[in-house]
Amino acid sequence: MKRNFASCVDIWRIGSIYPSNGGIVEEKEVAVLIRTMESKVQEIEDFIIKYHEGVTHPFIGVYDTRRINRDYKEWMSGIVK
Repeated sequence: MKRNFASCVDIWRIGSIYPSNGGIVEEKEVAVLIRTMESKVQEIEDFIIKYHEGVTHPFIGVYDTRRINRDYKEWMSGIVK
C-alpha cells in the first residue's frame, strides 16, 4: 500500500493441501486479492517474488476484470500511481 501499487488488498487465512516429497501436506496459508491496474501487475509480481516468506513457488494469478464501475475506477486511478 505504501508503494501505491494497489487501491485495496484483501487477505484471507486459508487451509491448503498439496503434494510434497511423496506425501500430502496440509498447512495454513494466506490468499491475497490485490485490486490494481494492469500497468502495476508486473511490479506487484516482482515485489511478491522478492519479499514472500516460506513458499518456494508462490502462486500469482491475474483475474482480468472486464469492467468496473466508473466511481471506483476514478478513485483507484488517484491512488495507484
